[in-house]
Amino acid sequence: MPHEPDPLDREIGARLRLLRRRAGLSQAAVGRILGVTFQQVQKYERGSNRLSASALAKVARALGVSPLDILGRRGGPRVDWTKLGVDGAEEILPSYARIASPKRRRLALALIRALAGEA
Repeated sequence: MPHEPDPLDREIGARLRLLRRRAGLSQAAVGRILGVTFQQVQKYERGSNRLSASALAKVARALGVSPLDILGRRGGPRVDWTKLGVDGAEEILPSYARIASPKRRRLALALIRALAGEA
């Protein structure tokens, strides 16, 4: 029976993928920074392999972020970071944030929920 990745490792991997994409780096480029293959970076991003502390520090420095940005800050709102890996999800957020009217933001959210088949 294959081992399922730990949910925390999946969240860390999802944040790594998001930040890597935001920085415009390929998995191969991150692999070169860490001295590993792009396949290993894929495993980090899926959460099937864990980042070591030294790899976390190296990749955070290369991405211009704090290691805490990759690990996730405690005490904030609970976010399922793996959902941002869905095509288009990351692109929706800046547009949504630019909607000045609270009423229009609620309408946009209601539309998305209706399209997703949520109540």
